[in-house]
Amino acid sequence: MLFRSALTVTFASTGTVVTLAGWDMSGSSNYGSSPMPATTNVPILTVGGLTRGSGVTTLNTATTRAWGGNNFGAASASAAVTASQYATFTISANAGYNVSFTSMNKYDYRRSTAGPPNGVLQYKIGSGTFTDITNFSYTSTSGASLGPIDLSGIAALQNVGPSNPVTFRIVNYGASSSGGNWYIYDLSASTAPDLSVQGIINTVSAPAAPALAGFIFTTSGGFQLSLTGTTGATYIIQSSTNLASVNWISLFTNTAPFAFTDLNTALPQKFYRAVSPP
Repeated sequence: MLFRSALTVTFASTGTVVTLAGWDMSGSSNYGSSPMPATTNVPILTVGGLTRGSGVTTLNTATTRAWGGNNFGAASASAAVTASQYATFTISANAGYNVSFTSMNKYDYRRSTAGPPNGVLQYKIGSGTFTDITNFSYTSTSGASLGPIDLSGIAALQNVGPSNPVTFRIVNYGASSSGGNWYIYDLSASTAPDLSVQGIINTVSAPAAPALAGFIFTTSGGFQLSLTGTTGATYIIQSSTNLASVNWISLFTNTAPFAFTDLNTALPQKFYRAVSPP
């Protein structure tokens, strides 16, 4: 019988805090485009542009060097969510990487006198539900900075893999008029980001290649083997009556280490291999 293991590759970790995504509003006018692409974007991440919720309007004349809108008159954050009066953006690690979020290190805003005085920052992972991070109080009508906001203590935002895009949502409410404006604002009148998120990108360490050993025939007529690999990682035992690549049949899936006994041994020959799930 042939015993075969799958080959895996382990990558090194970067471990450096970098700006994952950022938006410079210095060239923005007429409330800015929606979605507005990030002006700073780590190449190994996919970043979705700043997007106005369907309940946000862009009426009247907008402040220059600013991105935002109006119609933030809901009485509470939950009512604003129901009315789609918010802004969102997403950050997702590309294949082979995961990302840990350390802070929203920059958030410069401006609102009009009738604009929303309150806001909430939220996040969700993948298709999950939104969770509050912190509340905002927009006290300035001429522009101010709210960053940094610590994200490093939120366990769900650490080591997020590529299959789980993270959506951040800024929910604003309490405006005294539907025409009251809120913006992410170029407070410094520079090309530096006015909204940005920092974090750490790591390359993914693949599970160790599985190894098959301990081959014995049991007293009941079965064939037993043992699998070792990365403890807790999932592996699949497969078998075939020949080595053609299309003929492998999955027999058993478990987390390493484990033993497997094949009771179907009434064949002239049988080959076994262990692989990681696709």
